[in-house]
Amino acid sequence: MSELWSNIILSMLFWGFANQVTRMNEAKRFYGLFGIGANFSGVAAGQASVFLCSNNYNPHLPFGQDAWEQSLTLLISLVLISGIISIALFRWMHKTILAEEQIADAKLNNGEIEPQAKLSVRDSFAYLMRSKYLISIAVVVIAYKHCYQPC
Repeated sequence: MSELWSNIILSMLFWGFANQVTRMNEAKRFYGLFGIGANFSGVAAGQASVFLCSNNYNPHLPFGQDAWEQSLTLLISLVLISGIISIALFRWMHKTILAEEQIADAKLNNGEIEPQAKLSVRDSFAYLMRSKYLISIAVVVIAYKHCYQPC
């Protein structure tokens, strides 16, 4: 369950952000590249872990008593650094690029942006059941759960 949790959360965060920064008319052009980038990240992570775990004990590093402890510390450091870079990139995107787009959209609408109506739980489920795309996504998620559930 813990392995599935990280995949789901990271996928939802990635595609949620991609949906935030990409407009509908740009989706055809960019979503293929986003998908390739998302799938290539697994390859890059595998290569980084193979490189970091194949090293022998290095007495010049200030941490670790053996090669395993040093490689584990390096892997955790790499994950933390990439997480901090992701957070900084996300914040920069929201502060600069998305803020400029919102200002441009507000000027385009003459400052009259209509707030979206909030749906109740019943209305939300009714909306979900009417959407063939969301039903297809739900079927894929349920099938994924059942395929990887141990017997």
